[in-house]
Amino acid sequence: MAIGKVIRIPPNGYTWGQVRDEYGNSWSVRGRDIPSGKSAGDDLAYRLDFSSPTDSPRIVSIEDD
Repeated sequence: MAIGKVIRIPPNGYTWGQVRDEYGNSWSVRGRDIPSGKSAGDDLAYRLDFSSPTDSPRIVSIEDD
């Protein structure tokens, strides 16, 4: 798995957070997929799914680093 950084944890009542990958690309992720206890700036491991030809790549799993 690649290592990225948590950029934004969604505030209560919001769905999407943001993660930046090792190349500087930012990805929207569901807040519930970010491991509890993580804060903006923390490292995490993630995996992207490129299998759908019509959709953009998306983060499919996030784990503690």
